[in-house]
Amino acid sequence: MARIVITSIGTMGDFVPYVALAQGLAARGHRVLAAVNTAMHPLFERAGIETAACGPSFGPEEARQVARAFDGWQPDTQELEELDVRINAAESNYRDLRRICRPSDLLLASTLQYAARQISKELGIPWISVSTTPEEFCHAPEDPYYREPPAAPLILLVSSPVFSQPKSVWYPTVCATGFWFYAGREQPGW
Repeated sequence: MARIVITSIGTMGDFVPYVALAQGLAARGHRVLAAVNTAMHPLFERAGIETAACGPSFGPEEARQVARAFDGWQPDTQELEELDVRINAAESNYRDLRRICRPSDLLLASTLQYAARQISKELGIPWISVSTTPEEFCHAPEDPYYREPPAAPLILLVSSPVFSQPKSVWYPTVCATGFWFYAGREQPGW
């Protein structure tokens, strides 16, 4: 079967759906490796998924230090930008992911994992982008909040088509899959 690398960045909510995906792929006989920051290793390992360190560690302590960035009512935009740079340390994510993906048959990467496109291109590995954030694909191109989707040939949107259905004319490569649920042990400290 295939060797599949799954990668994401962020906080706990940016990882839990990938545990369900990894378990589903492993149950079908694939060798799955979660390329994630070390703070997320226990989450995947408790679910029986092999891990590899990718990017800087970002766990509960680090998240508490930038809690204002997550304030939906009054987000600190400067802190949001600093957070993006911090957890998506492009150089270390790129270096780690490049090493981990040799050899691999498929790379499944969060839309937040900016290194995925370059790794796919350099190593000739097929790449599928994954989003757990429906609002990424709800704006018309003339809307100031519109963001160009990743250049992946396929983008899986982990959301119910009933809940969010991207317009195919604006987002032709996005496919809503339904939610991916993982009901395993709780990650301590979050």
